[in-house]
Amino acid sequence: RLFFFVCRISFIFLLLCFGLLFISFCIILFFFFFFFFKQKTAYEMLRSLVGSEMCIRDRIYTLDRQTYRMITTRASKKKREMYEGFLTTVPFLKEANLSKNELLQLADSLKSVTFEDGQTLIEYGEVGEAFYIIVEGTVDVYGRDDNDKVVKVCDFTVGENVGELEFLRNHRCVADVKARGHVRTAKMNRLHFEMVMGPVMDVLARTAGESNVYSYYRHQLEKMEKGHTPEPGNRASDDEAEEKKE
Repeated sequence: RLFFFVCRISFIFLLLCFGLLFISFCIILFFFFFFFFKQKTAYEMLRSLVGSEMCIRDRIYTLDRQTYRMITTRASKKKREMYEGFLTTVPFLKEANLSKNELLQLADSLKSVTFEDGQTLIEYGEVGEAFYIIVEGTVDVYGRDDNDKVVKVCDFTVGENVGELEFLRNHRCVADVKARGHVRTAKMNRLHFEMVMGPVMDVLARTAGESNVYSYYRHQLEKMEKGHTPEPGNRASDDEAEEKKE
C-alpha cells in the first residue's frame, strides 16, 4: 500500500510539472505570435499609407528610389510653381533676359524664408552667406557714416534684392538689413548664387555701379580700398532702427 501511495503522489507531481511546462509554453507562444502579428500589421499599415517599400528597423526609415524621386519631383514642381511667375516680374532678371530653363534652375535653388518686424536679414561686418529676393514686404538698410554712426541708407521692397554685392565683390557686409513688418523672401546661399546667377552677374554689377540707391555702397568700396574693413560689433539695434524710421 505504501508503494502504491508513493507512486500515486509521484504521478500527480509529474502531471503538475508537465501542466506547468505546457502552460508556460503556451504563454511564450502567444506572446511570440502577438509580437510578430503586431510588427507585421504596423509594417503593412505604413506601407499602405506611404505606398512604397518602406521598412522600419530600430527607428530607421528607408525609402526606395522610386518614392524618393517622386517626393523630390513633387517638391521641385511645387517650388517652381511658386517662384516661376514671380521671377518673371523681378526687374533685374527681366533685364538679364533669362531663358525659361535658367528661370526654372533659379527657382529650384531658392528657399522661402520669412522675417518679422525688426528681425535681421543681413548684419554689418559679417561674412555674407545669403542673397535675398523680396517676395512680400519691405526691408530697411542701415549703414555707417564717416564717424561710424548708424544711418538709414535706403529701403527695398517687392521684386528687389539684397545681399548680392558681398558675393560680387567678395567682402564683408557693409550694412544691416532689417525687416519692416512682416517680410517674405526667396533666399539663395553663396554656392547656388555662383552656380546659377552667372547670366545676371553683369546686370547686378552694372546696377551697383550706376544706380543712385547704391551710392552709399560705392562710398564704402572706396573706404575699403583705402584699408577700412567693416567689422562686426557696431550693429544697428532695434531702438536705433526705430528712431531712424521715425
